[in-house]
Amino acid sequence: MASGSERTHGGHRLRSRQPLLEQLTAAAKQDDREEFERVFERCFERVYGIAWRITRERARAEVITAQILCEAVIEAP
Repeated sequence: MASGSERTHGGHRLRSRQPLLEQLTAAAKQDDREEFERVFERCFERVYGIAWRITRERARAEVITAQILCEAVIEAP
């Protein structure tokens, strides 16, 4: 069975329409480590991709991504 924000339909996984950062902060608040790690990976890939396209530098893109994701979790309501 699908966990957290995923559900299945006809054997296919359907993702929640809830924005990724909201899913990440919800998992952090609920202390759901598995869900947090799963959503963190999805968030990291998306944010890193944008940061890399802007900077074209791996190290800078990684730092920017870490800052954004840390701020999102810390600033969560």
